Amino acid sequence: MSKRQKLEAKIEAKKAQIQKLKEEIIELRKETFLLSDKQQRFEEKEETHIVSRRPKKEETFLIGRIYWKEYFRDEDTGNVITIERNQIVRKNGEWL
Repeated sequence: MSKRQKLEAKIEAKKAQIQKLKEEIIELRKETFLLSDKQQRFEEKEETHIVSRRPKKEETFLIGRIYWKEYFRDEDTGNVITIERNQIVRKNGEWL
């Protein structure tokens, strides 16, 4: 095995390790989405959405959302403004 082939083999091994770490991070992120605490909460409920208007067709989906609050300080008055945000993370049990 030449030096070039050895280096290429090391590169491929490192790429495999990186991919494994990325997958592990994704699974950990999913776990954090499912936690509910003071910082954020997770809710899953059925929502009906209009798919087409003519003819009217609706579909029901199981939507999982995370909710969190962001705080901003108004520079003019100094008051703290709270905005509740949300993001869809699951649809019918499938992660987005």
